[in-house]
Amino acid sequence: MGGLMVEIRRATLDALDQILEWLVDWNIADGCEITEDTITTDATLLAEHLNNPGDVFLLAFVDGEPAGMLLCQVQRAHLGQDSSLDASLLYVDPKHRGGSVARRLIEAGMQVSKDAGVRRIAMVINGDRVPAVYSRLGFKQEAMIVSMEVGDEQGC
Repeated sequence: MGGLMVEIRRATLDALDQILEWLVDWNIADGCEITEDTITTDATLLAEHLNNPGDVFLLAFVDGEPAGMLLCQVQRAHLGQDSSLDASLLYVDPKHRGGSVARRLIEAGMQVSKDAGVRRIAMVINGDRVPAVYSRLGFKQEAMIVSMEVGDEQGC
């Protein structure tokens, strides 16, 4: 992927159907089973985020083709905690992994954080290791979250 140009755009509600289609395609490419219930749940959650002015949903494109996404949610200070930007739903199309798509999305999320006046970014990582891209950008592992999906056999 060396010299390819990665373009980052902010998603709008108009793109909901297209984003859902990409998620389905990318999850199938990852070997996950997609059901109508999954699509309905994802559509509802994505619509909520796209309608929330405090959330920024970023899309990455390589040569005009969708390549990844990242959700950024500003969490205002409360209970003695500083404001932070929660970055989640980082997803890169399997055929664009290992290039610069994840890094460019995270850097765009860092800019969203700066624009919102927030100095801390937190990301929840699925899996048991911190991907190298996070370490290279200066993220440090602070905690481990333990969770369980009830009735989800595949973990997708």
